[in-house]
Amino acid sequence: MSLGAIAAFDFRTLTWLAAHRSPFGIELFNAITDFGGAAILTVAMIGAYYILWRGKQWPYAVGLIVSLGGAALFANFLKLLIARERPAIAYRAITEFGASFPSIHAACSAALYGFLAYAAWKLAPKPWRLRIPMLCVFFIALIGFSRMYLGVHYMSDVAAGFAIGFGFVLIGAHVTRTLARI
Repeated sequence: MSLGAIAAFDFRTLTWLAAHRSPFGIELFNAITDFGGAAILTVAMIGAYYILWRGKQWPYAVGLIVSLGGAALFANFLKLLIARERPAIAYRAITEFGASFPSIHAACSAALYGFLAYAAWKLAPKPWRLRIPMLCVFFIALIGFSRMYLGVHYMSDVAAGFAIGFGFVLIGAHVTRTLARI
């Protein structure tokens, strides 16, 4: 797929979502998008780290830091390098600053909640091993959709963020498995 085709698809998706927004939807997705923001991600990461460390699952605690920290650093580096402009203000339901590509919310939520899904799959009691990961993946998708619905990111920004986040989940999982053998 060419860059022109991606840009055209991004614009069609952006305009369709902007045309179908409602005040309730803006309020709902503005609340959801906060769960991919720095404040909530930081609190969630510290809480999860503490629970894993206290539960003597230190390889998972380290893997969590690698997953979220790596995704945040790499996505911010790409954002500075590429410097893609956000959608025009006319399409935005909320105010955001800075470059658009990739979505940091998508990258970091995929990295944190994705790693928590992996940890739950490995560590949670049997009835929860599928439920928690499914809930995490659904939550990640909602956060990514919220960024597009609110008009602050293009679909390709969110897709790239997800790719970065899930890539760092794989790296964090590899670090976890490696440390568990020590």
